[in-house]
Amino acid sequence: MSFFKTLLLAAIIVFSFLASLSFAQFDSEWFLLPTVGNIPPGRCSHSAIIRDATNEMIIFGGFSGGFGAYRSDVYRLSLENNVWRQLPSAPVDRCYHAAIYDPIKDRMLVFGGHYAIGNVSYPTNTLYELNLTNNEWRLLNTSGEKPSPRGFISAAFDSVGYCMIVYGGTYYGSNETYTLDLNALDWELLSVSGELPPETKLQAMAIDQSERTLIVFGGYIYQSDTYSNDTYFLDLNTNIWSKAEPIGEMPSERSHMASAYSDPLDRMFIFWGYNGQRLSDTWAYHPQTNQWTLLTPEGSPPQERLSSSAVIEHSQYFYSL
Repeated sequence: MSFFKTLLLAAIIVFSFLASLSFAQFDSEWFLLPTVGNIPPGRCSHSAIIRDATNEMIIFGGFSGGFGAYRSDVYRLSLENNVWRQLPSAPVDRCYHAAIYDPIKDRMLVFGGHYAIGNVSYPTNTLYELNLTNNEWRLLNTSGEKPSPRGFISAAFDSVGYCMIVYGGTYYGSNETYTLDLNALDWELLSVSGELPPETKLQAMAIDQSERTLIVFGGYIYQSDTYSNDTYFLDLNTNIWSKAEPIGEMPSERSHMASAYSDPLDRMFIFWGYNGQRLSDTWAYHPQTNQWTLLTPEGSPPQERLSSSAVIEHSQYFYSL
C-alpha cells in the first residue's frame, strides 16, 4: 500500500446538491469557493467539523508532505462570508485522527491519530477538547475500556446516546466499535454480534441518527492487502451487525475517502478515495432503498484526491479541503 505524498492546495471545493421529489436523483454542481482571510496551508489526513449554530467549518491537524510535517494548527471558515480565521493551535500535532462536534457543550473532540517525533510516527489514544466558546484546548482524562493507541479511525456523534462512536483503525485494521459517554467520559467496547465487517482502516463511516444505525463502507484490509466495497450496518439499539447487499451499481473498492451524512436527505455521501490509484467519483447511499447512486455533477470537478475531509451544511452544500 503506497501513501499519498502530494500536497493538497488550500482550496475549498463545494458540491451543491438538491434532492428531487423522488429522492432518487440529484441536481448537483461542483464549484470552487473563493475564500479570503488567513487561508490554511495545504494538507491531507486532517479532520473537519461543521458548527451549525454559527455556520462555520473548523479544520484541525493533518500533514503537509511527510512524517516530519504533521500539523497542530486550527482554522475556522465562516460559511456566511467565506473568511478564514486561525484559532489557537493544539498542544499536539495530529494526523489520521478523528474529530466530532459536540453541540451540547459547543466543543470539538479529537481522539487518537498519529503524532511525529522526528521522522517516526506514533499512534496515540489521547482525547483532546477544543472549547469553541473560549478557544481553549484541554486534555481530557477518561475511564473504562479505552481503545488502544490507533489512527486511521472513523468517529461519529450519537445524539441519542450522547456519546462519541469510534470504529476501526490501527495499523493492521480493526472492526472494534467503542463508545465514549460524553458526560462521564467513560469508554465502552461494544459487545457486538451478527455478521461483522472485516478488519479495516481508512474506511468511510456515518451515523443515521433517525434510525440510530452506524453505516460502514469500504476500507483497506491489511491482512489480504486488498480494498473493500462492502456496506455494513450496526444497529446501535441491539449492537447487531448486518451486511447490506445493495441493489444495482456500487462504488469500486477503496479507502481514504471523504464522507458525510445528511439526515434530512437520508443519504451517506462518499467522495474520491484510493485503491492503488486516486479516484474522482462521487456516490450517494440511501439506506431505506439499499441503493448506491453514482452522481454526475455539473461544473468543473476537483482533481482526484484522497485523505481529504468533508462536511455538509444545511443538507445542501458539501465542503472539502
